[in-house]
Amino acid sequence: MHSIQAAPSLLIPCHISSPSCQIALFSTAYIHARGERMCDSKRRCPGCESPSAKARHNWRRRQNRGIRKELQFWVNESDNIPDPNVREFVQHLPPGRAKEWAQNAGAPTWIANPDNTDPKRPMDAGRRPPARAMDPNHPQARAAIATALSMQGRSGCGPEERRLLTSKIVSFDHYGGGINETYKVEFTDGGEGFYKPLVGQDVYTEIALGHEYSMQAQHEIGTWKVAQKMGETYTEMVPPTVLREINGELGTLSKEYPGQALNRIAGDYEYVDPRQAHAAAVFDAATGQRDRHPANTLVYDRGPENIGITLIDHGYSFTKIGENPHNLSIWRKYQQGNYVGDSSLTEDHIADLTRLRDTNLDFLRGIVHPDRINDRLIQIGYMLEKQEIPQLPTNGGYR
Repeated sequence: MHSIQAAPSLLIPCHISSPSCQIALFSTAYIHARGERMCDSKRRCPGCESPSAKARHNWRRRQNRGIRKELQFWVNESDNIPDPNVREFVQHLPPGRAKEWAQNAGAPTWIANPDNTDPKRPMDAGRRPPARAMDPNHPQARAAIATALSMQGRSGCGPEERRLLTSKIVSFDHYGGGINETYKVEFTDGGEGFYKPLVGQDVYTEIALGHEYSMQAQHEIGTWKVAQKMGETYTEMVPPTVLREINGELGTLSKEYPGQALNRIAGDYEYVDPRQAHAAAVFDAATGQRDRHPANTLVYDRGPENIGITLIDHGYSFTKIGENPHNLSIWRKYQQGNYVGDSSLTEDHIADLTRLRDTNLDFLRGIVHPDRINDRLIQIGYMLEKQEIPQLPTNGGYR
C-alpha cells in the first residue's frame, strides 16, 4: 500500500495588495508511488505512464525554472524595473503567471515567449533601446501595467469589474471631447463604457505636469481601487475601470455612469447632493486629483430636489505634494470656498479614510509610483490628524 503525506500550503505575503492578502503559491501532496511515475522533484506526475511522458514533464519543469530564473534576473536589473515592489511581486509568481507578466511587461522574447528549448540568455541579447519616458512601452510603465493586469478580475474585485473584463462588445465608435483618444463601446447586455487605448494618450500634458513616465492608465486603475477601499459612497461616483485589449490594443475600459458634463449645464452647483459634493472633495484630496475641472464631473437628476455626481478621468490623480496644481478640484473649491465654506470631515469620512490608511495603500504598490503612494499616505494622515480637508494651495504647489 502506498503511503500519502500532504505538505502544508506555503503562503507568502503579497506586498502589492492589502497586508492581509497572501498568495498561495502551491500545496503539494507527496505520493510514494512506483519509481517510473515520479518526476525529478519526486512528485507524482499525472500521465507520466511512460519514460517519454516522464521526460516531457521533466523538460517542462526545467523550462519553467529557467524562465523564472531569467525573468528574475531581468527584473532585478534596476534600469529595467526600478520599483522594488514590482521586483518583489514577480519573485512570488508561479510559472504560468510569471510568463504572462513577462509578456505584458515587455520582457525579451527569449523570456516571455521561449522556443521549445531550455531558455538561455542569447549572446547578442543586449539591452532594448531606451524608450521615451511617456511611451507606453517604457519599462517602468509596462511593468506597472503588467502588475495591474495580473491583479484585476481576481477574488474580491466585484461583479462590475469582471463584467468589464469578459462582456462581449457589439459596437465600438470614436468619442471626442477629451485630450486622450476615446471610444464608446456597447456590450451585449446593453451596458456601455468608454475605452482609451494606451497608444492614444496625450503625452504633452504628462510631461508638463511632471510624470516620471507614462502613468495615466495606472492612475485610472489606481483611483478605482481607492474608491473600492473607501466604500460605496465613492463607488457610486467613480466608475469601475479595468485594463482590456480591444481590437489588438491594450487600454483602459470604464463603465459608463450617468450624467452630462457639468460645464455644459448652468446653475447646477446649488442643486448638487451636498453629501456627494462633500465626499467628492474628500476623495479628490485623498487621491491627489488635480484635474477635476467641470468637464471631468458628470451630473444627473438624482431626485426631485438634488443632482447626483459622477467623477471621471483620473489620469492626473496621485499628485505629489508640491507639484503643479493644474486645474485642482472643483469639489474642493466648492466645499472649501464660497459655496459651502466647510473643510471639516464627518465621522463617516474619518472612518473611510482610516480604513484606507490602514491598508498602507499596499494594493497600489507596483502600479502607482512609490513616491506618489508615499505622498498620498502623508496627505491622508494629515487629513485624519486635522480632521479636515487640507486648505487649497495658494503658492502654486499642490497639497
